[in-house]
Amino acid sequence: MAVLNNGVSLFYNVNKLCKHLTPAFTLPNLLNGNGKQIWTNSAASVPAKVLPKESLYRRMKDKVYYHAFEKYIFRAKGFLLYRHCCDNLDYIKFMRDHEMPDTFFSWFLVTELHVWMLMVRLMAAGRDGVETKQNLVAALWQDTDVRKKQLGSIIDSAVKTHIREIGYQFNAAIIGYDEGLLGNDCILAGAVWRRILQMECENPEIVENLVRYIRKSISELDNLPNELFLKSTKIKWQEYPVAEKKIY
Repeated sequence: MAVLNNGVSLFYNVNKLCKHLTPAFTLPNLLNGNGKQIWTNSAASVPAKVLPKESLYRRMKDKVYYHAFEKYIFRAKGFLLYRHCCDNLDYIKFMRDHEMPDTFFSWFLVTELHVWMLMVRLMAAGRDGVETKQNLVAALWQDTDVRKKQLGSIIDSAVKTHIREIGYQFNAAIIGYDEGLLGNDCILAGAVWRRILQMECENPEIVENLVRYIRKSISELDNLPNELFLKSTKIKWQEYPVAEKKIY
C-alpha cells in the first residue's frame, strides 16, 4: 500500500484483480492539490477510436498487389538511388581531402555517410520512402559483399564475419549520426570524428568542413519535393570545402 500526499490510499494489487479491464481503468484517478484530476495512465484522457476493419478481400488484394508489383517498384527505386548516389561521388578526392587511407573500409565509410543522408530524407517521404529506404540499404550490403569478394582470394567465412562486424558498426554509426543531426554541431562533429575519421584526424578544420557539408547536403535534400526526390535519377552532392593543411 502506498500513501499519497493527499491522504488517498492506492492499492496496486488492483491490477491483479482487474486484468480484464483496459489499462486506463486498472488504477483509479486521483486528485492533486488544485482539485484537478490526475491519471496514472495517459490513455485515460484520450478518447478511444475504433478504426473500421477492412474486409478480407481488400486485405488480400493489397497484399497481392504489393508482392506482385509494388515490391519490385520499391526495389528498383532503392537500387537505382544507390547507384546514382555512388556514381556521383569522387571517392579518391574525398579520401585525399579528408586524409583517409585508400582502403576498402574507407570506401565503405564514405558510402555509409551518403547512404545515411539519403535514409534521413527517405524517412520523411512517407510509406514510399520507408520502403525505398529498406531497398537502398539492401543495395549497400549487396554491393559491399561483391566488392569484398573482389579484393582477392579470401575465405568465405572470413568475408561473412567481416561483413557482420561492419553491419554492427553501421547500426551504431546511424544512431550516432542521427543524434548529431538532431543535436548541435558539437555532437555531430564527435560522431564524424569517431566514425568516418576513425579518431585519427588532428586537423579540426576537416571535422568542421565535414559537419558543414553534411548540414548543407541534408538541407538541399529536404528542399526537394517527395515526388521529385523519389523519381529522381541523379543525386548531385554539394561541393565540400577543403581544409588547408597547416604546418606546425
